[in-house]
Amino acid sequence: NIIDTVSAPIVGIDENGKVTDWNQRFIEVTGVSKDEALGRSFLGYVDECNRQETQAMIEETMKGDSSPTMEMLISTASNEPRVFLLSSTPRVGKDGAIVGVICIGQDITSLRELELKKSQFAATVTHELRSPLHGIIGLSDNILLNDQLKQVHHSAQLMNNC
Repeated sequence: NIIDTVSAPIVGIDENGKVTDWNQRFIEVTGVSKDEALGRSFLGYVDECNRQETQAMIEETMKGDSSPTMEMLISTASNEPRVFLLSSTPRVGKDGAIVGVICIGQDITSLRELELKKSQFAATVTHELRSPLHGIIGLSDNILLNDQLKQVHHSAQLMNNC
């Protein structure tokens, strides 16, 4: 079966929203076996914050429209949600009628975690750089208030304006 050998997560969903296909990559990423997933509502695996949008995506796809890629949180057996980038396309039966939806995706959890770490690092660096600058600006303010030394005053003015 091609669907089981593909390295991307693939799930098949029928017109009632029930899982009809659950490939090996979905099993590896979620820890949910194919037997557990088949016949269950796909939305039951989607995090509550993404269910409405996912339902709308499935409904649009059932009308014959392929969906743009959508990011969603998927539940796992270990209760650690994974971030998936999924796109959907109609599943057509032998008679040409739409019988369901096929979603193919990519697990981007590690990418999102890396983005979060990058953002936290940037915030820390910004804070650490600003902390000493606040002290320098405060000291230069004190020098500026003491107008006795013109040379120091001019240097402090330059430093304070930076």
